[in-house]
Amino acid sequence: MASRGARTIRGLGRVFRTIDDSGNRKVDAQEFFVGLNECGCNLTKAETDLLLATYDTDKDGNVNFDEFLVMMRGSLNATRQAVVDAAF
Repeated sequence: MASRGARTIRGLGRVFRTIDDSGNRKVDAQEFFVGLNECGCNLTKAETDLLLATYDTDKDGNVNFDEFLVMMRGSLNATRQAVVDAAF
């Protein structure tokens, strides 16, 4: 899924904002499905629903930016979290 521009936290932020059509800093199931497929993943709805359930650690039915980053890059230490908060 990660394109060349998504190798950094800033790049992942751009990807996330592109997927987050509503701009509410959360990606729902439909945004996740469309966004992943627009990024070239070519996944079924069932596959994206399974991924969303995995990414959605707080089980609110959405993937927020922190959940997205943890799944894409691993757990954030305090310094990385501060950079993410400042960048996003």
